Amino acid sequence: MLTENYHHALQVVQYKIVFGHGSIIAPERVSRHLDCTEIHVSPEIEARLIEGIKKNDHAQMQTQLERYMAEVARFKYDHMVHALIHLVIIIKTAIEEINAYSVRPLRFDLGAVSRQVLDRETLEEIHVILQEVCAEIHESQQNKHKDKYALLVASIKEIVQQNYKDPNLGLQAIADMLGMTSAYVGRIFKQHELKSLAQYIVEVRLSQAAEWLEKKNFTIKEIMSSIGFVNESTFFKLFKKQFGVTPKEYRSKKKEQEQESH
Repeated sequence: MLTENYHHALQVVQYKIVFGHGSIIAPERVSRHLDCTEIHVSPEIEARLIEGIKKNDHAQMQTQLERYMAEVARFKYDHMVHALIHLVIIIKTAIEEINAYSVRPLRFDLGAVSRQVLDRETLEEIHVILQEVCAEIHESQQNKHKDKYALLVASIKEIVQQNYKDPNLGLQAIADMLGMTSAYVGRIFKQHELKSLAQYIVEVRLSQAAEWLEKKNFTIKEIMSSIGFVNESTFFKLFKKQFGVTPKEYRSKKKEQEQESH
């Protein structure tokens, strides 16, 4: 009888994981856990958590994690431990699926996470650890996307620098070179640079025109045609808007400044 009571007392103490440090755990407080027949968290919660990780929806991750932990808190102790280990496996599987289609994989030491989960004594502490994991996953995916977009924008700029002389250079031509849709290329460039790709192409052409007006003896018409403009009035209008003077005035002004400096 003594042995049986001792064994029961040990069972009751295990539920500190639910009630927290310093709590008084009477047998009647754990009876609902001992009577619980559930051993698995709802598949719908698991699916929504995985979806949140893959979509990098931080709010969804945290909501589903909270729902998962709430269900675990009803289980028998052994089933709680099993469900928590399974939760780490769910997260690991979601990351592996993300990495399967990524050239820059997310890197997480989920073995260390498992050890931290098993070392903690309460569900509240474990919940905090897993919230931090979800936040780290979210931040890592955001940084990965930022890096990807920065690389794309750098590629776009390089294409413009190499091809600005082509009068047909534009959003669609650049998108075709990259094998992407024009809508995607235009959207990412504008989000990153706060200007349209068309504006950037004009800026590159006008910058080159200003340099040649200052340093070369080409006629204005020769410069215009050499930097991708086919319409003279458009070139003059855009140049004056950018520099506040006409191409001819710009050249004269630069020559005067050069003579004054000697």
